[in-house]
Amino acid sequence: YFYALCEHQSTPQKLMPFRLLQYTIAIQKQHLEEHKTDVLPFVYPLLVYAGKRPYSYSMDLLTLFGPHEEMARQTWGTPYQLIDLTQVPDEELAPYLYFGTMAQMMKHIRDQDALAFLGHILDFLKKIEKTGESGYIKRSISYFIEAGNILDGDAFIRLVTEKLATLKEEDIICLLYTSPS
Repeated sequence: YFYALCEHQSTPQKLMPFRLLQYTIAIQKQHLEEHKTDVLPFVYPLLVYAGKRPYSYSMDLLTLFGPHEEMARQTWGTPYQLIDLTQVPDEELAPYLYFGTMAQMMKHIRDQDALAFLGHILDFLKKIEKTGESGYIKRSISYFIEAGNILDGDAFIRLVTEKLATLKEEDIICLLYTSPS
């Protein structure tokens, strides 16, 4: 499929390339839904301008990034970056305390033996606790509660309170029972 997107404009607008991008994506989304496909259609955007003066703004979307235009050009002209955690050994993630802890949680959150994994991750959270990052710890435990498979809530509470001083039993119970999962 090939679509032509024709937009008529009588006044120049600096953000017109962004507007055309939004229209393009809307056309593609509608096409995907209607045709039950996973192949994007090509959309050719065209602005037909009939104002009183010549059009005064760039039609290059990437100039809208201002001082970050070159970075946008380099990024948008190449495939998106991927960090496939299934291919990264835990030992390579471990040295990066904050990112590595969250990456390992994301990687193993749905493991069958959630409590065994939690014991491992609590060792990292204990190191983070020493830096005073209680918010990070609370968000990490909340994520574990929301996404993980906790079969034994009492064992979960016991394990967390034994390893971390930041969270008290009542904090964990509150997180457990206010979680949307």
